[in-house]
Amino acid sequence: MADDRWIPDPQGRTDVEKVSRFLKLPVWKGSTLGDFRRFWNELWAKIDENAETTNQTINNYCPYRVGDILQTTNSQNPSEYWKGTQWKLITNFLKGVNEKDKVGEYDGEDSVAIERRNLPNFKLKTEIHTHNKGTMEITGSFSSCVSNENNPQGSSVAGAFSVFWQTGQGRGFNTPWTTANGFNFNASRAWTGETSASAPYTEPLGDGEKLSIIPKHYKVYMWERIA
Repeated sequence: MADDRWIPDPQGRTDVEKVSRFLKLPVWKGSTLGDFRRFWNELWAKIDENAETTNQTINNYCPYRVGDILQTTNSQNPSEYWKGTQWKLITNFLKGVNEKDKVGEYDGEDSVAIERRNLPNFKLKTEIHTHNKGTMEITGSFSSCVSNENNPQGSSVAGAFSVFWQTGQGRGFNTPWTTANGFNFNASRAWTGETSASAPYTEPLGDGEKLSIIPKHYKVYMWERIA
C-alpha cells in the first residue's frame, strides 16, 4: 500500500530519496548517512519556517465574513488588526429586517416633530360663559293710527316698528281715511351696538420642539466588513 505522506523531491536532488508531502522534509538515501548535520539543519529550518507561516496565518485570520458586523468599544479600525480587510463605521441603531425591508439601507430619525394626526382624538372644551347686552339697543315708536285729509300726519311709525295700513270711506262723508290694520316688529330695522366682549381660548400645549425617540442605550463602535 502506497504511503501518500511522501512525494518525490521537487528539487530533484540526487541524494534525496523522497520528501514529506507538507513540510518537504527530505529522506536521504543510504549513501548519505554521514550527512545528518545537513539533514537536521534543513529539518529545523523547515519546521521553523512552517511555524512562522502558520502563526501569521492565525494572526491574520478574520472570523468575520464580508457583510458581518463587529461591535466593540475599541476605536481602532479592524483593518489595522486583520490585514487585507476593509470596514465601514455604522452610526445607526441596528434593526432586524422583514420581507419589506432592504438590507443595508439607512432609515429612521433620532427625533420627530409630532403632527396633528399623531395627537389623541379628543376635543378641547372652554368654560361656560354669558354675555350682557353691552351697547346693543333696539328702538322704535308709533303714534296715532288714523290719517285723513284733515289730519294728514295723524299716524307715524319709526325704528323697529312698521304698520300695515287699510284705506276706506268715512261714514256719511265722502272723505277717504286710512287706518292701521296691524303693526310689525323687526329688530334688525333698528338694532345698534354690540354685546359685551368675550375671548375664550386655550393655552398653548407646548413649544413645538422635536421629541427625542432614542431609547436608553450603551454606546459602542459598530464596524461592517465590506471587503
